[in-house]
Amino acid sequence: MNLKTTGVFNRTLKAYKAGKRLIVNSGGTSSSKTYSALQLLVLIASWFKGQLLISVVSESFPHLSRGCIRDFKNIMGDTFDDRRWNASKNQYTFGHNRVMEFFSADQPAKLRGGRRDILFINEANNVAKEAFDELDVRTRICTFIDFNPVAEFWAHELQNEPFVEWIHSTYLDALEVIERSVVQNILSRKDRDPNWWRVYGLGMVGKLDGLIHPEFTQCDVLPEKYDREIYGLDFGFSQDQTALVQIRIAGERLYCKELIYELGMTNQMIADRFDKLGIRRGYDVIIADSAEPKSIEEIHEYGFDIRPCVKGKGSVHAGIQKVNQYKQYWTKDSLNSIKEQRNWQWEKDKDGKFTTKPMDGMDHSMSARRYAVSTMPAPKVLPGAEEGIDKSKLSVDFEIDFDHLSEFSTLIMSIWVTKNLKTYVTFGLWNSRRVKYYVFGELAFDHPRADKVLVQSVAYLRQITNGAVRNLRKFQIWGNEAMHSPTDAEALNDMADAYQKYNMIVNENFFWDEMGAILLVSRLAQRNGLAVHERCEKLIIERARWTTAGGKPEDGYGFARSLCNAVSACVEASRYDPPASPVRPFSEESQARNKVIDQLAHADPDKFDNMADEEIEALVRQRVSDSTDGVPWMS
Repeated sequence: MNLKTTGVFNRTLKAYKAGKRLIVNSGGTSSSKTYSALQLLVLIASWFKGQLLISVVSESFPHLSRGCIRDFKNIMGDTFDDRRWNASKNQYTFGHNRVMEFFSADQPAKLRGGRRDILFINEANNVAKEAFDELDVRTRICTFIDFNPVAEFWAHELQNEPFVEWIHSTYLDALEVIERSVVQNILSRKDRDPNWWRVYGLGMVGKLDGLIHPEFTQCDVLPEKYDREIYGLDFGFSQDQTALVQIRIAGERLYCKELIYELGMTNQMIADRFDKLGIRRGYDVIIADSAEPKSIEEIHEYGFDIRPCVKGKGSVHAGIQKVNQYKQYWTKDSLNSIKEQRNWQWEKDKDGKFTTKPMDGMDHSMSARRYAVSTMPAPKVLPGAEEGIDKSKLSVDFEIDFDHLSEFSTLIMSIWVTKNLKTYVTFGLWNSRRVKYYVFGELAFDHPRADKVLVQSVAYLRQITNGAVRNLRKFQIWGNEAMHSPTDAEALNDMADAYQKYNMIVNENFFWDEMGAILLVSRLAQRNGLAVHERCEKLIIERARWTTAGGKPEDGYGFARSLCNAVSACVEASRYDPPASPVRPFSEESQARNKVIDQLAHADPDKFDNMADEEIEALVRQRVSDSTDGVPWMS
C-alpha cells in the first residue's frame, strides 16, 4: 500500500505513538484532517498484532457513506478486497480478529453497545457530548476526533487537558495533495465572507451569530403523509451549484430533501435528471429562479411544469420570513444543504455589525427552498373532483344485456391492492367501438386472499345481475403491481399465482402511469365515455373527493385507483397489436389437482414441505378421483 501523506498525518502518528488518549484534528477545509486519520487507522489495522476493533463514527450514515467510507476505500485502493467487506454491517476485516466498523451516532444501540480499541469521530462538532461520552468510555486505547471549528463546542473544554493532543491545520498543510482549483476556490472567499475564511481558510474558531435559519432538525426520510409537495430549483453552472430541493409541508413542519447539488449542469441535463428522479411531466410543480427565464422556458419545453419565482423589492426577506414560520427539517442525506443552513448568515459591515443583507455564495439550496415556499401556487385538484357531491352528475342508472354482448365488449374485473393489503375491486364493461367504460359494481376486502375475493365476487355478480353472470370466465382480470410483486412479508410470494390456482389469470397493467390514467378517466368522462352505476356509491364519493396532496394524488382511494387501472388497461391495450386477452383456462382436471395441492399445503405446511414428490402425487390422484366437484365458483 503506497500512501501519499501530509504533515498532518505525521503529527497524528506522533501523537498516537506518544500514547495520547484523545487526539484532536481541528482546522480549515481541505487540510487532510479526515484523510490523515483514516490513513493512520488503516495502517494500524493492517499491522496490529492481536485482536483489534476500530469504530469510525459520524452524525448520520449518509454522511459516513459519502465521507469516511468513500475515503477509506480510496485509501485502500487496489488492496481493497470485496470479500472482506460486509456491506450489511459496514465492516471491513483486515485479518484474523482485526476489524474496522462504520456506524452513525444516531443509533442509540450502537452507542451503548460493546467496547472497542480505537474510536474515530468524524466532524465531532455535529455529534452530541452525550454520544461522545458513551463511545469514549467504551474505548480502550485512544480516540481520534476531527472538525471544522465553526463555533466552540464540548471538545474545546478538553483542549488543555494533559491527555489531549490538539493538532491545528489548514489547506496550507496539504498543498502537495490538493488540486490548485481547490486552493483558488478557498482563496476566492477570503474577502467575500470573513467568517467563512476565518473557519475554513484559517481553521480558527468562528462566530455563528447572525444565522439566517438558526434552527432545524434532521430526519431519515420525507413524511408519507403531508399537505403539500413542491420542488425548488436554483440554477448554477461553472462557479455555483445547481440545487434542486423536494419539499413537503405537513401542518407547521417544512420537510426538505436535496435531490441535485452539482456543478456544470446544462438545462438538458437538468431535465433528464428530473425524469430519473420521477418528477412527473406536466404535473409536479417546480419553482425556479426567475432571473433565468431562458432556462425556465427551455426546461418547460421538455414538458415539465416549471414556473418562475416571485421576485421584487423585499422578496428575499419575505421569503426568509416565510421559511422561518415553519419548523424546518432536512433528510440526513442532504449533506450540502445541511452545511448551508448551518453556515448561512447575514453579512457584516465594516464595523463587524450584522446587516440585513444575506451572505452570498453558500445559499444554493437555501435559495431553491425559499423560491418554492414563497411562491407556492394553489394546489392542483384531480380532474372530476368537486366540492359537493351530486350523484346525479357522477352516476347513471343503466342496464347491461350480459347474454348478448357484442364482439366489441369486454368484461373487466380490476383488482387494486394497497400497501396495507386492503383490496378494492371494480367490475366494468369496456366497449372498444364506442370507447366507453361502464362501471357496474364494487367490492372491498381487508386482505387479497384469492379464494375469498373470487367466491364473494361471483356471489355479488350473481346478485346484481339477477343471475345473468354466474362465473368469471368471460372477465379479463387486471391487477396493479402489488399483485405481482408484493412487499409485505406476510403476503403470498405472488398474489397472481394464488389466483391462477383457481383458474383466474391476473394480467399486470404494464401501461400503468398514475397521472396518465387519471387524465384518461377525466377525458372519458368529459366526452361522455364513462358511466358509473349509482350502486357504486363508494367509487362515486372517492371520485368526487379525490384531490392532490403536494401535487400528487392522495394516498388511499382504492376504488378510484381501481377504476383508473381498468381504464388505462383497456384504452392503452387496445392501441397495441395484439390486444391483451385472457389466457386459456386450465382443464377441469388441472383445476381439481391445484385445489388438492393447495389444501394439502395449508392443512399442515411442515408435513407438506417434508413429503416426497411421489407421496404428494399419490395423494393428489386419490383425492381427485374421489372428488368431481371441481372449483365451485367457476361453475
